[in-house]
Amino acid sequence: MSYGSYLDLGRLLSSQHPVSKPEHHDELLFIIQHQTSELWLKLILHELLEARRLFDQDNLGKALKCIARVKAIQRTMTEQWSVLGTLTPREYAQFRGFLGNSSGFQSYQYRGVEFLLGNKNRGMLRVFESDPEAHALLSTLLSEPTLYDSFLAVLARAGYDIPVDVLHRDTSEPWVFHKELVPVFQKIYESDDTPLGFVRSLRGPGGRGGQLPGVAIPSPPHRAADHRLQGGYRWIVGGRLPQTCTGPDVLPGALCRPDGDRQLNRS
Repeated sequence: MSYGSYLDLGRLLSSQHPVSKPEHHDELLFIIQHQTSELWLKLILHELLEARRLFDQDNLGKALKCIARVKAIQRTMTEQWSVLGTLTPREYAQFRGFLGNSSGFQSYQYRGVEFLLGNKNRGMLRVFESDPEAHALLSTLLSEPTLYDSFLAVLARAGYDIPVDVLHRDTSEPWVFHKELVPVFQKIYESDDTPLGFVRSLRGPGGRGGQLPGVAIPSPPHRAADHRLQGGYRWIVGGRLPQTCTGPDVLPGALCRPDGDRQLNRS
């Protein structure tokens, strides 16, 4: 056993294959930037799937640890784009034409993270019909409960009044706002008997952002309750952006805009 053999560095470091002719100096940056993003997405999927499994076992503490790790990864992914920012548009245009129709929209792992967090889109499966492994993964995640569905099930088993139609919703459909959940979360915050783990799930340090990454708590329609429940957040994945964008609580790829009424955009 050696460092290089354990990490399979021979294969890893020979996996960059520029296609520009003559080879453009900056294409290696572009490749490594996206390869490292895919490695982080692989770990995000790994942690979110484990967190969902732990929720299903009512192991809230370990699930939250997985989710905290996901948030740290999200922060790292956001910050690492500063490296790509050293590539000017002019330099990018000099080799972009060699990449054909390839696009970040074709990242099946990114779509897998979206599906796990509630932004499901059956039409996306068509994009990956030529990739059986990716298609199989996304088909599975499309039909399975989201991380948030599993968390709501934890609350239900703990005695909170989660509506039956929410617990048994069609999990292949994207998550939508359920106003009947608002009083449930009001009870969680207002009761002195609420277990600390549930409070930590919904509020981060200083009362801002929940442990559930970039998702989760359905936003109530009125701003006062919104502030109390989510520290200013009023969005779910596939829905609205937060009033104030705080990097680690936003999925990589989301464009942060100060106007919370604008729809989520991706590039």
